[in-house]
Amino acid sequence: MESETESVSESDTQNAASVDREVEFNRGLEAYRAHCHFDAHDIWTVVYQGEQNETTRRFLQALIQVTNAMHKVRHNGELRGALHLLERALLKLDELPDVYGGIDLATFRDATRACLAEVARLLSIKSVDLAVSFIPPLNLVEPGPTLERRTAVPQGADPGKLLAEGLEAYRNGRYFDAHELWEESRRPRPEGIVRNTLTGLILIATAMHKLYRAKSPSSATQLLELALDKLRETPEGTLGLSVADLVGNLERIHAELEQVASQSPAQIDVQIDPGFVAQIHIAS
Repeated sequence: MESETESVSESDTQNAASVDREVEFNRGLEAYRAHCHFDAHDIWTVVYQGEQNETTRRFLQALIQVTNAMHKVRHNGELRGALHLLERALLKLDELPDVYGGIDLATFRDATRACLAEVARLLSIKSVDLAVSFIPPLNLVEPGPTLERRTAVPQGADPGKLLAEGLEAYRNGRYFDAHELWEESRRPRPEGIVRNTLTGLILIATAMHKLYRAKSPSSATQLLELALDKLRETPEGTLGLSVADLVGNLERIHAELEQVASQSPAQIDVQIDPGFVAQIHIAS
């Protein structure tokens, strides 16, 4: 079984164009849940080849890599190859929201991380007996089509409204949605202070996603440093923000996370101090 999805022949492309992608995705999902990982891999590879949306491609590629890893461990006993695939899948899953296309990716991501640790343990004791309980589950938690992009951003929406909706998403811990909303709010704005400030907010949302979803304090620290570079020169009250309070808050979190990152592995326990969430307030 091939581990890559990038190599696409002309016949593969024609096959991808002719299939009902949603039906095929669900057929692959049924195969995955039945532990028919070879079949799921092949089905989803065809779906991936016909996908145009980059985020959905990343989503599919992560699923394909985890599926391939399960086949390598459970059918071929190839633990090293599986380990490599799981690591690469996590890099993609860490960039995705907790729910994508109705699929519970938060649980799938955490289970993939646990599976990676178990495969590494099995490799160290020269065993290939991966328990079924370590296969990452793919659960549907929202109704509707999986591959039709579900965006929180209505096209043509008012940039000010998008800013406010992004702030609400951020405060509710939906950092991926906040990032997307602020990206759309920034898009029509000309170069200048306001656009620069929105870039800072986007970097903060990305940092929080990296910290609380990807469990990567080192990545979050780097992103917060970039955000501070943007926001330190921002005048008070820009976009209605309490800029001085935000910068002070970010500097404290950045310093504390630097210490955490220097003392911990690249990825740390799921229980991260909620005090690391940067507080974004509107000036009174």
